[in-house]
Amino acid sequence: MELAKDWGLALGITVVAFAAWSAFTAPTPPLAAGSAPPIHLESSDGRSFTLPDPEGRVTVLNFWATWCGPCVAEIPELSEYADAHPEVRLVGVSVDQGLTEARVLAAAKRYGATYPIFLDKRGAASAYGAAVLPTTVVIDGEGQIRATHVGGLDAAALERLVSR
Repeated sequence: MELAKDWGLALGITVVAFAAWSAFTAPTPPLAAGSAPPIHLESSDGRSFTLPDPEGRVTVLNFWATWCGPCVAEIPELSEYADAHPEVRLVGVSVDQGLTEARVLAAAKRYGATYPIFLDKRGAASAYGAAVLPTTVVIDGEGQIRATHVGGLDAAALERLVSR
């Protein structure tokens, strides 16, 4: 009987410890509404991307990584959408660490990206709560987050997300 109490106590302590650990390590959900955090991304070849958009265009941010299977799978679909909707700024923000910008851009090109890709050197993914990849955020022309999607998208799903 004493052994059962010891095991019960150990199990109770383990459950409480796991619950506390889970609460403190759970990823923060991505931003779903409100003002979009400002971003300024630069590439080594002189390209830049800034939010808010000075021209007031709708912007789609896609946080991704070269090692993320769903991220890579959606690139041709995002390219299809970007090619069909030049009025919408679609930008890929790579969260790859330890890779050079040249390697990330080469991979994006190999996967079929036709939209601009930037390496996140300043924590844009953190600012948007993009802890799970891929995460896509739609920002309206006034700089307000209108929609967020975690997981892969195809062109039709992105169309629906942007037109909300």
